[in-house]
Amino acid sequence: MLERLMRLLHPVMPFVTEEIWRSLPHAGESIVIASWPERQEHLEDPTAEEGMARIMDTIRAIRNVRAEMNVPLGRPAAVVVQTAEPTLRGLLEASSGYLAALASVDDLRVGPVTPAKPPRSAAAILPGLEVYLPLQGLIDLDREMERLSKALTGAQAELARSREKLANEQFISRAPADVVEREREKEAQSADTVVKLERRLGVLRER
Repeated sequence: MLERLMRLLHPVMPFVTEEIWRSLPHAGESIVIASWPERQEHLEDPTAEEGMARIMDTIRAIRNVRAEMNVPLGRPAAVVVQTAEPTLRGLLEASSGYLAALASVDDLRVGPVTPAKPPRSAAAILPGLEVYLPLQGLIDLDREMERLSKALTGAQAELARSREKLANEQFISRAPADVVEREREKEAQSADTVVKLERRLGVLRER
């Protein structure tokens, strides 16, 4: 296995792989002229690949939620995962080490989907899976709400300015086409920002 790995890495690490390769059992005089490793279908495991993909998606979702809610990645957090798939529950429980190392999860609670959701929790919805990050005690909720409220006020004002411009027929008819298009893009971005900020504030205001 190591010998095959050296052949795979050789194009990007020629000198190191040549040195290691020479110390391993091998055929030929140099790794430079060694054959490229062939695919070995008997080593493939689609089930394992699918499972790892689900784990990676879950880690990515947790990291994205943390970033969206301004929770530092270095701060350990509890995470609640709900899924109706027993196999997936077992997979995630067995993979708690990955989540701890890559998403700073120190308390993983995996269970079936229930109508009651954790209060004041940011959520990510994946196929067959719901991920919740309880925020109480994790961040200063009042300070974060104040920060988001100010950001929302600014985004709403920016959106209003763009819409006022685009409602002005003189601006539409006289301004260059690229300027009008940029203003439309600005309006769309501001509208998207407003929606996201309102959603984040809604999460923090839950009781």
